Amino acid sequence: MDAEIEDELDVPSEALSMDRIMRGLGSRGDSAVNLIVLDACRNNPYKTSSQRAIGDKGLARVSAPSGSLILYATKPGETASDNPGGRNGLFTKHLLNAIGQPGLQVEEAFKQVAHNVWNESGRKQYPWQEGSILGRFYFSPNHPPVPVPAPPRPVSLTGHLQVNVNVGNAEVRVKGRKVGTAAPGRPLNLPNQSLGALEVEVRANGYQSQKKRLKISRNQWNQAVFTLAPVTSPVAPPPMEPPAVLPRRAFEPEMVKIFGGSFRMGSESGDDDEKPVHGVRVSTFELGKYEVTVGQFRKFIESSGYKTDAEKNAGDNKGCRVYKGSKGFVWKARTSWRDPGFSQGEEEPVVCVSHNDAEAYISWLNGAGKGGYRLPTEAEWEYAARAGSTGKYSYGESEEALCDYGNGADVSLKSKIPDWKWQTNSCKDGYVYTAPVGQFRRLMGLG
Repeated sequence: MDAEIEDELDVPSEALSMDRIMRGLGSRGDSAVNLIVLDACRNNPYKTSSQRAIGDKGLARVSAPSGSLILYATKPGETASDNPGGRNGLFTKHLLNAIGQPGLQVEEAFKQVAHNVWNESGRKQYPWQEGSILGRFYFSPNHPPVPVPAPPRPVSLTGHLQVNVNVGNAEVRVKGRKVGTAAPGRPLNLPNQSLGALEVEVRANGYQSQKKRLKISRNQWNQAVFTLAPVTSPVAPPPMEPPAVLPRRAFEPEMVKIFGGSFRMGSESGDDDEKPVHGVRVSTFELGKYEVTVGQFRKFIESSGYKTDAEKNAGDNKGCRVYKGSKGFVWKARTSWRDPGFSQGEEEPVVCVSHNDAEAYISWLNGAGKGGYRLPTEAEWEYAARAGSTGKYSYGESEEALCDYGNGADVSLKSKIPDWKWQTNSCKDGYVYTAPVGQFRRLMGLG
């Protein structure tokens, strides 16, 4: 309470009269359920007067009106332990514990509180119970549905609905609009609903939503029970056949056969050109097991005499795009696959190669080798990169595992280039720039 009592003259105006409260509860009739808890933790500081109502110690005995049950923290005229070492008083501690036990009838709950307080206090504090109620009352029922509350005063042309559920924090919607939440043992009561059919939907995280069309009858309660089923995990795609490694000539890249199938292409959380997610079917095709290496590309250059776009400074830009601190990536003349701005070994992926350069390399392969080489389509590349997964990554959902499967911007890069302004992964793959092909774990035989 917000009472501000500085001396006993403030008591009549700031405090509530117990007699007045009891008279009000008594007027509710024998069928009512009135529960009163009186906790007297302090001696009466005003011993000069008001002794009849309060007494020198604790609370005086109060007569219970019909349909009422009173529980004292201790015997009338005594004081209760403040339990200095605990968050609550000794009585309150055990009362809160009893209230939270499902299926415990109120009389049994009060007896349990008295027994526990009596024992823990060393038989110095004995909670007292007085009065009785008709019927049964539980603080926490152990299973739905709970007894239907008495209908409100009849309203013309309306009925009432109680929604019971089997899961916690379930959202209840009527005609598409959220009207409240329900949980086991805590149904949602919706009085004064219009007569006739009423569409009700119940939703909960991790469960399939359920809709029902319920009939509302005049001045009657309709108890509806919604049993939500857990959401089942999506069926995993059938395992793909083991990739078959095909024979190759010395200068040709090692290929892996990717068996065809269907998948969901795109991402609803990605860029606009990745939306919408849609179904795609691809036929069986072959894909290079590794990226084209510097050594393989060098053999093509030396055999054909080809000059890349970067070496010719073709188009509007010169050289390659290299990282320049706060400027980000900029075009820099005299950089090419031979010198991209950082050192590379022969077994690392070739960089600074344009689409024209890639087509020229493939044309040379087809002329010098068995033929049939081409660039993969966007769908083929995504199908292979996903490796049958429907998750965020081809191997699962964890960003920490990225460094096990590929070379990206991570702690290794950040330690070398501290002013890197784009997002980095929290793992460490050990390579600042490119890594030799085949250094990471493989999916679908690709490395």
